[in-house]
Amino acid sequence: MKNLHKNKHFESLVAWVAFIVIITLGLMWVASKENDSIIANQYLSSQKTTKVSTKKVDSSVNGIIAGIANASIFESYLNKTGVNNEISGTGPYTVFVPIDSSFGHLKAGTVSGLSATEQKRLVEYHVVPNRVVDGSVAFGTITSLSRDILNLDAKNPTKTLMVNSSKVVGSYKATNGIVYLISEVLLPPLK
Repeated sequence: MKNLHKNKHFESLVAWVAFIVIITLGLMWVASKENDSIIANQYLSSQKTTKVSTKKVDSSVNGIIAGIANASIFESYLNKTGVNNEISGTGPYTVFVPIDSSFGHLKAGTVSGLSATEQKRLVEYHVVPNRVVDGSVAFGTITSLSRDILNLDAKNPTKTLMVNSSKVVGSYKATNGIVYLISEVLLPPLK
């Protein structure tokens, strides 16, 4: 009987110890959450607020071209030749913009060796004035700003818009037209 009494006493002691441990762990958990909240609030209040720019983004074809990271070479020729001024109106315009790496596919001096007039013609060959070309249904020929003919084909097996032998790899709708990012520089026919 004495053993039974000792067992019950031992069980009560274990239960009380377990109860105290659980209560202690619970209090520690609550304290850590409050501490996390205090630390987070201190961190947030120590941060300087940054004013967000509300500058209006230019969504014209020129503004979109300027914003395309891998189209800076074409943009520089667009500005250098003054064609950017020709496409700054209400349009509509379709502009085929070659990605920067496409200039590396050309023979050295192909573009830089051109006269100013020839460079302007090259850039104008990438622009279709007074029209927004629908890339999903385009097929046939169209006259560019340089008065040279471009071949369009969206009815090929891949259903990808092709301009001459260049593939359209992206498109951007503008307030005054559309900009197509293309895989190759378009070279106007020899005169």
